[in-house]
Amino acid sequence: MKKIIIHLSDIHYRQNWDEHQSVVFNALFEDLGAQLKGVDPHNVYIALSGDIVLKGENENFYDEILVRFDQEFKKLGILKPQRICVPGNHDVSQKFVASRSEELSGIVKQKMNEDSFNNYLQKSPTLLTSKFDEYIQFEEKFATYGVGKNILSGVGYEISDNIGLYCSNSSTLSLGGYNKHFDKGDLCIDTRELSKW
Repeated sequence: MKKIIIHLSDIHYRQNWDEHQSVVFNALFEDLGAQLKGVDPHNVYIALSGDIVLKGENENFYDEILVRFDQEFKKLGILKPQRICVPGNHDVSQKFVASRSEELSGIVKQKMNEDSFNNYLQKSPTLLTSKFDEYIQFEEKFATYGVGKNILSGVGYEISDNIGLYCSNSSTLSLGGYNKHFDKGDLCIDTRELSKW
């Protein structure tokens, strides 16, 4: 059976920006409704691939977009088991990074290669994963498929007999723009878990 995956990225949701976001969101959901007319909604998946909100520490941003998107996707028949999420660098809590900036900056400055990064994640990932707490709360309420709080670097799923899906967090080392730090050249992915899957 044919599956449709609709990919959305870099929403950067923020409060008090209705005149910009509402126009786009209304057009998006109207267009999706038209495009999916006559399609069995059980065969449709939505993938949100990072930067869902502008600032990851703001729980209210996630709450507001959850209400809006959950409601609209339900109208289209695209329920939680058909939703996929992964975080981006804007989903990092800068407040958390600020509270642990020396430690987190020290990890990033190590310029770990693939093997040392994978080893680090096996030993003590908590410092890297805690900066996604607000995102994880959103993901747990919104989507069935995502990075999850226990394996935040990535996890694989079988969504049908012939379709596999791997949700990878490429923002694990991101400082989320804290102190004007840009992530270029600093990001790694957990290739070990991907390879195991």
